[in-house]
Amino acid sequence: MGYNGYVLKYKGVRMLFAGDTAYTESFNGLANKEPIDLAFFPIGAYQPESFEEAHCTPEQAWTMFKQSGAKRFFPMHWDTFVLSYEPVEEPYERLVAAAKLERDQIVIKAHGESIRL
Repeated sequence: MGYNGYVLKYKGVRMLFAGDTAYTESFNGLANKEPIDLAFFPIGAYQPESFEEAHCTPEQAWTMFKQSGAKRFFPMHWDTFVLSYEPVEEPYERLVAAAKLERDQIVIKAHGESIRL
């Protein structure tokens, strides 16, 4: 299967856009070359379990974020459209639980929020 992600740089800010991805170790150490300010990872559309072939769980997304070395996490693919069988609020709740004491690295808490880098 083919998947892709991108590292974008604009006005000195580096962003990792993981796209739709299952768990992979491909993001390991990306920030070792140059710091990554913000990483966008999907956290929804993982149920039924067969969907994990193309979509990571919130816990896997958090692991990939930590492995990448990025500074901040921007969750995507949750609580907007019904994409799969998990409850729409569940992905974000599981992400926060996975982040534990590091949850301040998650930059948005609700849709419509904005951030300034």
